[in-house]
Amino acid sequence: MVTSDQEHAEVVAVVDRYQLYEQNHHARCKATPQREAQTFKLLVGVFGQQKRLVAIVHEDDAEAIQAYGNSGYEVHTMNGDRPQALPQFLAAESRLLAPKHLVVVSDEAAFGDLCTQAAQCKTHVMIWSPSGQPAETLTNSQFETRALDELWPQEYLATGPAFVWLDIENLLIGLKQQGLIFTIADFVSALKTEISDLGEITGIVAYGDYGLLRESFGFDVQRELEQRGVRTRYQMNLHGKNSADMEIASDIHTYLEHQSNMETVVIGTGDRDFRPAVDTAHAKGKRVVLLALKDSLSRELQRAADEVRYLDKRFVIASLPVKANSHETGRIFLLRFIAFLKQQQRQWVNRDHLPADLATMHLLAQAIQDGLLLEQHNNGVSRISLNVAHPLVHAAEYAAWWIPQRVAYLIQEKGMPYVDTSFLAKGMQMDQKCRELGIGQDRAAAAQWLDVAAAAGLVLKARQRHPNTPDKMLDIWLPVGYLP
Repeated sequence: MVTSDQEHAEVVAVVDRYQLYEQNHHARCKATPQREAQTFKLLVGVFGQQKRLVAIVHEDDAEAIQAYGNSGYEVHTMNGDRPQALPQFLAAESRLLAPKHLVVVSDEAAFGDLCTQAAQCKTHVMIWSPSGQPAETLTNSQFETRALDELWPQEYLATGPAFVWLDIENLLIGLKQQGLIFTIADFVSALKTEISDLGEITGIVAYGDYGLLRESFGFDVQRELEQRGVRTRYQMNLHGKNSADMEIASDIHTYLEHQSNMETVVIGTGDRDFRPAVDTAHAKGKRVVLLALKDSLSRELQRAADEVRYLDKRFVIASLPVKANSHETGRIFLLRFIAFLKQQQRQWVNRDHLPADLATMHLLAQAIQDGLLLEQHNNGVSRISLNVAHPLVHAAEYAAWWIPQRVAYLIQEKGMPYVDTSFLAKGMQMDQKCRELGIGQDRAAAAQWLDVAAAAGLVLKARQRHPNTPDKMLDIWLPVGYLP
C-alpha cells in the first residue's frame, strides 16, 4: 500500500530484480542481494531524501525478497504470470502522482508507457539498463539511459574475459535423446545467449567424435559448427568411451598458463569425468560455469562448479500427439470440417468430395445426428454443410479462427519465446467473443479447446522446461509448420 509520503516522494525507483534473476545477473555481480539493494538505495538517494523504492522480484528468489524487503523496498513478486501481471502493475503505478525523478532498472519494453507518461508530467526519467541494450521503448530521447555497469561499483563486477570448452557429444546427443527441436544454428545461438552476460567470450572450442555425430544426426556437425564460429577438435572415442575429458583438462591447463587474465572458464558437459577439468580451472584461481542438461548432470560435477546453467530450457520438445477422449472426438471432427471448408472457401461440400479423415462414416453420421452438420440431397447428390444455428458450431467456428491466429500472432509477430496454456486461457477469458460463446472460460476448459485444436491439426502442442524453474515442464502451443 502506498502511503501519503510515498505518493509525494521526490524520487521513485523501480528495480526489476525479476529480470536480473532471469538473466543470471548474479554471474556478473559479486554483490549479495543485500548489498545490491543497499547500493541501489544509495544511488537513488542522490536525487532526493524523500524516496519510494519498489522491487519486482521473482517468487523463487527468496534471498532477494528478504534483502529488498529489509532495505525498505515495496516488494512485488511475480512468476509465470509476469506477461499479464507486469502491465497491470505498471498501469496502477502510472496513476500515482508523478515524482521529480523516476529511476527504472530494467530493459523490459513494458516499462515504456510508464516512463513516457512520467516524462510528459515533467519527471526526470532515468533508465539503468542491466544489459546495456534496453528495449526500443526505453530509448526515448526524453529519457536518460545508461548501462547499469557504468553506475555499479566496479569491485562488484566480474568483467574479465571467458573461454568456452564443449563436450559436444554430451550436449547434442543429450538434447536429441530428450526429443528437443533444434538445429546447429539454434544450438550455437542458445549457447551464446546463455553466456552473454559473462563479458567478452574469447573463444569456443567443441571436442567430439564427429564421425559418430554424423552417423547420429545424418549431416556434417563439425562443418556446421565451424561455419558458426565454433572451433572444433576431433576426439575419437576409445572403446566406446568419450575421451574428451582429459583432453579438455589438459587444454585448459595449457591455455591458462598463457592467459592469466582469463577470469571465467565455461565447460559444456554434464559428465562427472570432467571433474579434473573443473579442478584444473580452480587450481588456477578461475571461476567455473557449467553449461549442462538438467536430466544428465552429475551431482559431483554440479557441486564442484561455481555455477550451473541449463541449455535445454531454451529448446522445445517435438510436437506431441494429442489423444482425444470420446467426448472430444465430435469437437475435433467439427473443427476439422470447419478448417476444410475454410481452406476450400466453400459453404458446403459434396459428401463424395470429403477427404478421408472427414469421410469416416460413423463420425459424419454422428455429427449429422447431433445437429452439428446438415445434409441436403439434390438430384442424387448429398451436400454437407454446417448448422450455423447450433451453439456448438458457432463456438467451434470462432475457436477454429481464434486459436491458430492468436498462437501465430504471439509467436511470429510479437516474438514471444513461447506461449503456454495459462497465457492463452487468460486471453480467452479477456476476449469478448470467447466470453459470449463460453469458450475456455477457465483453465481446464481452455486446455480442452487447445487440445481439440491440436488434434484437429490447427496448432501444434509441444513441451519445454519452464525457463525459470527447469524442474517444471510447460505445455506450449506453436503454429502449424513452425520451425524454431
